[in-house]
Amino acid sequence: MEKFNQAPVPDKDETEFAKNSVKSIEVTQTPDKGEMSEEFEASRGAFINDVSSSPEYAPESPSEKMARMREQKTKATERLHSEFWSDELDDVSTYRIRNILAKAQGKEQAEDDFKPSPRGMQAVEVQKQIDSVDSQIDQTYDKNPDLVESRLKEIIDGSLDASRLSYFKSVIEESGSVGVGPGGISIDDREFLSLISKFEKHQGYDRSADKDTPETWSPKYDFLEEYVAQLIQEQADEVAAYEALSTEEKERYSDKQTVREKLSYQDADLPPEQLEVMLRDAEGRDTAEQYAHHLNHLPEREVERVLPQIKGQTKKVLDVLGVPVSPYGKSDSWAYWDLGKQQFYYEQNKDSETEEGNPYRYAPALEKLDEMSDRHIGWEFYHAPAEAREKAFKSIEDSYYLAQVFEVLQNNPKADGQLASHEYAELGKVLREYARSKESDDS
Repeated sequence: MEKFNQAPVPDKDETEFAKNSVKSIEVTQTPDKGEMSEEFEASRGAFINDVSSSPEYAPESPSEKMARMREQKTKATERLHSEFWSDELDDVSTYRIRNILAKAQGKEQAEDDFKPSPRGMQAVEVQKQIDSVDSQIDQTYDKNPDLVESRLKEIIDGSLDASRLSYFKSVIEESGSVGVGPGGISIDDREFLSLISKFEKHQGYDRSADKDTPETWSPKYDFLEEYVAQLIQEQADEVAAYEALSTEEKERYSDKQTVREKLSYQDADLPPEQLEVMLRDAEGRDTAEQYAHHLNHLPEREVERVLPQIKGQTKKVLDVLGVPVSPYGKSDSWAYWDLGKQQFYYEQNKDSETEEGNPYRYAPALEKLDEMSDRHIGWEFYHAPAEAREKAFKSIEDSYYLAQVFEVLQNNPKADGQLASHEYAELGKVLREYARSKESDDS
């Protein structure tokens, strides 16, 4: 069942865990006016000397330590985006810029004349925690060359898409070299550049000796060239497998892969049999492939940047209301689905004139982040357990907001038990504005 901008998820009863199956209803390619406002986580043993190998005794390996710290950073970053509003995050940006400038001037930190709001200061404190973890990560990289090389490869994997690899393959065919030297591959990533410097230090290389000549080139060029050549070979193997597909399979290959990986709720905390049903359901939808196609054409880094913002704001509002986030809301799939869907509608209708009375606003998906969050806030609230909803109603002390909530809830649901898409968005927007007002009053 397709709800507003989500990938298909179970109906209300199943959301409350009374059923284990998923009912699906197809959505027409072009939404009607009622639908056109879509905006929208070693067993115990013994060594030879009989010392326990359980976690409380086994030393943490560098890779385990790095994984733990990266997880800490991820959670702190999620907290930053889920607990604070955009203007409070502006204080964090100001704090970081001031400290960067101070360090450039040889100072340990900026002068203490920056006065953010009380909540802005709380956000800054969370950012300081993130900075502290970053410092520990940096120190761990300094001591572990293997971790540096591993992370560099991860960044290269995410930076060199198929078209760029194909280009470098053509360079090899013409010159015998991948061209990863001066004037060759360039990855403009702050973490990448920092790790390249560490790689050079681990190799005993003096950066001042890099004069862009074969005799003085940094060892980073050989490292990068060898790894890119490996990626090119892997791509060639994938191409060979791809060429064995039928014409239809080829046309749908990347989009079907995105449906499986991003649009089918496989990251949701649900029983395996339910995940399997949802995967089959998503794979069987033409709309899923259409949205996957448009998601794949959005800038990947921008998508990954905005995803925690969309989900963080949704969780923050629901936390203020005391409404638990469902397993579907904790998944990335609803946000990915909505990004692809909104871009699909924009591309289909960007040259059309908006009809009078049409609540839908056509715009690129990356310009509709608040509306995507609102949509899911509305859906989570509408399908929350009855006791949670009643508790939320009682907590809304402002009669203005309460009246707006009830006004939206007076709308008759569709045959599938859902509100219209734009009504979910309206409900979510009211709840978001109330949560912001309440938090402001409390502070």
